[in-house]
Amino acid sequence: MSRSKRVFKLVAAKRPDLVLCQDRLVIAPVGDILRGFMLETTSAKDMVYIWSMTMPLYRPSKGEYLEHSSRIAYVYIDRKAYQASAESVDSIIVPHIPVLRKIANARDFLGHISSKTGQGSTNFNFDMALSCLRVGDIDRAISILKQLPTEIDQFY
Repeated sequence: MSRSKRVFKLVAAKRPDLVLCQDRLVIAPVGDILRGFMLETTSAKDMVYIWSMTMPLYRPSKGEYLEHSSRIAYVYIDRKAYQASAESVDSIIVPHIPVLRKIANARDFLGHISSKTGQGSTNFNFDMALSCLRVGDIDRAISILKQLPTEIDQFY
């Protein structure tokens, strides 16, 4: 079992609103937007980044991407004391759970990413356009899509 899975399994046992999904900790229920936490390994032994992740599920993707996510901490995971490590991770993620819980649909997601309007990557702008379509803002979606490169499939 992976380090992420071991730590998150212990955290999920304490928090019934969080679900272990592979080696990610996901806020349930999952609708249009994947919200949760992941651990990213680093070059330093037993050190990981904790990510607060947000990702729309209405665009084709080969896997998760962190375009709309943020690193929230850099922590030590003790392989001899997973329970203590899980408690540390839990204390770090707790304040982020209510924030992520508020991002449940395309309208919420647009509010979450709106501060980056105009400065995002092609993927970011494509997500914004799809979100606009989902909330019925067709004119804004078309405007965003017209600014994207013609060969958008090369970015996936």
